Amino acid sequence: MINQVVVVGRIQRIFDDSMVELRVALTDSDAHVIVPILLSLNLYDNLKRYCIEEDIIGVKGRLIDKAGHLMVEASKVSFLSSHGEEGGSINDSSE
Repeated sequence: MINQVVVVGRIQRIFDDSMVELRVALTDSDAHVIVPILLSLNLYDNLKRYCIEEDIIGVKGRLIDKAGHLMVEASKVSFLSSHGEEGGSINDSSE
């Protein structure tokens, strides 16, 4: 079975423990869902450097169950709109 997901959304909150929450809009609605994203230290450091809350990012990763909560473990983050430099993407090279 392939376990791969791509999520695009606005950064809702950046935590201090390599976690970020994305606000993802639902189709044909003003509603949204909050998706927790687990980042490697490398991805987290770059996200903290180039992004702030409300920036739009894309995340490629896989679904994991951590302590009974479903979340995305990121392998790549793309900065689609950030307050830092022009958009770009970063792969997790720690794998």
